Amino acid sequence: MQRRDNLRASADDLKDQLEAAQDALAEAVEDLKKIELMEERDQERARHALDAAEQDQLDEIATQRAMR
Repeated sequence: MQRRDNLRASADDLKDQLEAAQDALAEAVEDLKKIELMEERDQERARHALDAAEQDQLDEIATQRAMR
């Protein structure tokens, strides 16, 4: 009887540990998704800035050619 009770207590403890680990994992995955989304937004902003700079250069070239 004592052994069975000990095994049940150990199983309950392991279930609690598993639940806590799953909660921590879910939180970490959420944080990772947030970070990935922020990185994507930063990359998108950088692409837009690069595109705008390139367009400014092309506009300047077109303006110079039009003046000739």
